[in-house]
Amino acid sequence: MSSRFLSVGYVFLVWAVLVADGSAQSLQDRKMQQTEDQTLAEEIAYTNQVCHSNIQATVDWQSFSSDDLAAGVGPLESCDAVLGALESMCTDQSGQEAVNQRVSRVVCEKGASRNVDLKQGTLFFQMDGAMNDNFQFVREYLVGTVTDTEGEN
Repeated sequence: MSSRFLSVGYVFLVWAVLVADGSAQSLQDRKMQQTEDQTLAEEIAYTNQVCHSNIQATVDWQSFSSDDLAAGVGPLESCDAVLGALESMCTDQSGQEAVNQRVSRVVCEKGASRNVDLKQGTLFFQMDGAMNDNFQFVREYLVGTVTDTEGEN
């Protein structure tokens, strides 16, 4: 009987930890994330149409705090700038081929400083929350990296 009590207690403890973890994120944050994920899906569909590609795009939501989201530091505008920079590379056949050969995934995340990096087909964009010209920043990186066959790490 005591082992059954311990098992039930263990299950309750695991459940309590999982619920506490999930409830740390507000309902408002989850709704905003869902809306931005849906909009990002529409934006990447357009990018794929322009580039004749099958690039996937995601947001690393774990990198954003509730305070970031409440302050309006969401990823959508910055991610859209990344996708726009990719689209600008696809204006001709050689650009399309370069993008298709080098980029298969885009990940947008929040960090202490703005950075862009291409690793094994994944284009990581780290935004710092400041309103910068992310399009130009990413485009300059892509011109020097995607079109350069030696550029990827």
